[in-house]
Amino acid sequence: MRLLVVIVNYRTPGLALDCLRSLEKIVHPGLDVSAVVIDNCSGDDSAEVLQQGLANMQLRVPATFMQSARNGGFAYGNNEVLRQYFLPLADVSADVVWLLNPDTYLKNESILPLLEFMQTNPLVGIIGSKVEDEDGTVRRSAFRKPSIFSEVDSALAFGPVSRLLQRFQVAPAPSPVAMPVDWVSGASLFIRADVVRRVGLMDENYFMYFEETDYCLAAQAQGFQVWYWPDFSVVHLVGQASGVTGSTRMLKRRPKYWFDSRAYFFRKNFGGLYLHMANLAWLLSYPLGRLWQCLRRKPCEDPPRLWWDFLRYYYL
Repeated sequence: MRLLVVIVNYRTPGLALDCLRSLEKIVHPGLDVSAVVIDNCSGDDSAEVLQQGLANMQLRVPATFMQSARNGGFAYGNNEVLRQYFLPLADVSADVVWLLNPDTYLKNESILPLLEFMQTNPLVGIIGSKVEDEDGTVRRSAFRKPSIFSEVDSALAFGPVSRLLQRFQVAPAPSPVAMPVDWVSGASLFIRADVVRRVGLMDENYFMYFEETDYCLAAQAQGFQVWYWPDFSVVHLVGQASGVTGSTRMLKRRPKYWFDSRAYFFRKNFGGLYLHMANLAWLLSYPLGRLWQCLRRKPCEDPPRLWWDFLRYYYL
């Protein structure tokens, strides 16, 4: 089986090189692995560091460097590679493409069962691996699609309501067994070549966030299944590449592109009216959730001025 690993870098060249080194752990007879590291127009010395690093590293995984013309976001960076390696569609150069965040690295686990599962189940179009913190904590990386009910649940964060809306919760507890899901994290995303043929490239209207959600739903609309595979894991240094998630998320305000991506996702997949209903559900629920947190004297772990930014980006 031919596996192409795509790593999109933006101002984290050291992490991207560490990620690339960790690919040595999956080298196996019968598995043809190659990698492409693309710098998403970082505007710093990332390109030079990556090129020099690739020239000096002795890797068993052939690695190629690419430079994008602009920083068009996560989908754009990955698409630049997919355009070259998977289009025209008659000349697909890999059986599976693995989109891997630069702020990840691999553990000593076998990737073969995951790939064999894809090989023997042609309807399995996308698989997301288990994602862990450095201390071994398993992160939630297999999800249900967002909805008005999930917006209420996430904003309110009130136990009785959460139990009532449990089947709508976007990020349920990680499953110990492989299972079909609505979508999986883009930090470690395996895509069958046939999905690229039939679904096409990722939607570049997303700068960052929600693009993998959208792509998984598009694959399911074409008859493919999306699975979560907990028996192969990567360690994710969460937030190192974006700062939106992870332990530093409460230190700075959420960027405009997150709100833009969320709005585009709801509008594209459910319509404009649904977007406004979801907005209203969140805006009304969030203050009640914060009040409940204050009464329980729990610290707020949300970004500063989140409610105000939600209101101003969408309506002011």
